Amino acid sequence: MKPPLLDKEKIEKRIECYSEEYQIEIVTPMFGGGVTAGVVDETMPIRATAIRGHLRFWWRMLYGKDKQADELFNAESDIWGDTKKKSKVEILIKAVDNYKEYQRNLTDDPVNQNNERYKKKNSKGKLVDAEGKFGFENDSPELYILFSTITNDKKINKYLLKEGFKFILRLSFSNSLSDDNKEVVRDAMRAWVCFGGIGSRTRKGCGALKFVSNENDKDFVKKIIEKSQHKKEIIDLLERINCQGFCGNATVDSSKYPQPAKICAWSRSIEIYKEFRQGACFARTKEYGRSHWSEADSIRELSNCALPKHKDPLKETKDLIPCFPRSIMGLPIIIHFKDSPQSSPIPNKEPMDFTITPKYENKNYERMASPIITKPIFIEGKWYPFVLILPYQHALDMEINVKGKGIEKSIEKSYGKESIHSEKLKKLKPLKNQENAIAAFILYINQKNYHLLKQKENKK
Repeated sequence: MKPPLLDKEKIEKRIECYSEEYQIEIVTPMFGGGVTAGVVDETMPIRATAIRGHLRFWWRMLYGKDKQADELFNAESDIWGDTKKKSKVEILIKAVDNYKEYQRNLTDDPVNQNNERYKKKNSKGKLVDAEGKFGFENDSPELYILFSTITNDKKINKYLLKEGFKFILRLSFSNSLSDDNKEVVRDAMRAWVCFGGIGSRTRKGCGALKFVSNENDKDFVKKIIEKSQHKKEIIDLLERINCQGFCGNATVDSSKYPQPAKICAWSRSIEIYKEFRQGACFARTKEYGRSHWSEADSIRELSNCALPKHKDPLKETKDLIPCFPRSIMGLPIIIHFKDSPQSSPIPNKEPMDFTITPKYENKNYERMASPIITKPIFIEGKWYPFVLILPYQHALDMEINVKGKGIEKSIEKSYGKESIHSEKLKKLKPLKNQENAIAAFILYINQKNYHLLKQKENKK
């Protein structure tokens, strides 16, 4: 059942407004976005309230960075409303497609663009059917990001909203909203479509978006769509939000690729992120070997639990632990050890799960959103893997709380920001002598042929 759309004339008469419509396509699988966290809503998979939140976020990124708190509040409430003032922007959604025809089910086998089953070599070198979930192969970059849909104990999320699903976004502006502020809202919408998404895990590319041109589009709508896909305009947006954007090489639709270009671009953006955090010979001593990152050895020392072969920290981390440098890339982090016991800690076994959460001014919080966005981006007719680095001073100022089970009692301990980034931590192998994990990640993707999107400098 498609969600109903209110009559346009009735809306405009009720709030005395002017409306414009944009058709938008979801280009990567979406999960979450409904009333229940992490679950696709069967009656209304795309919710106007969620889009309003995204538009407000990108509006603050574009127009809030130079404003004092009071000035920001007044400017934001003048457009979006507050507890005492009605919003001058109304958002309505209409599904173009039937969501039941756009589902990736948990039990779907991995298939290619021709709907043929993936093949892979087994330990004996024989080609066999590949195993996977949601149509993606096990150990793929996509399932690395979608892990929370698979590990959910309640098993309530049986499907994802499949890429290709389209909806119409209607923006209705109050007649009291100035033309300048209408343009401000459109800018926020462009930033959201270019750099954001809809649903859960949008910062790792789920629910990524693209404008879809329509013959009936008004001329100014067509211009907005063109601007959202033009390299120079995208760079202008990046400069205005004070962010760094990096593109890998373009992907193309081809029979030699198992997935369409937009999914390949997404997969590659995730893959480079996964390599940096867990890749063999960079983040690990070998495939499935010990981590060069210091979190695991720090937890072993804190809990006094470790396999005999892991009892001594790696030589490179021995004088640095306890330290948790990947915290800057987003929290919470659940440190899970492959060979940990099920019920209670055992000294000669690996630790049970520990959780790292953010702390500011002696107050504990549940999460700190990652300053790193990985997603596909559509620029001038081609799909590219894209990495966006948001401002992260708040992550540099953060302290952390580490919590888990010890041998005799529960352990909860706080650590200052020097446990996340400091001069001595530059010695860690994955940091490559950089100030922090995000700076090291930028160096890493540059070495992997990701280039910074920036305006060409004028030659003198």
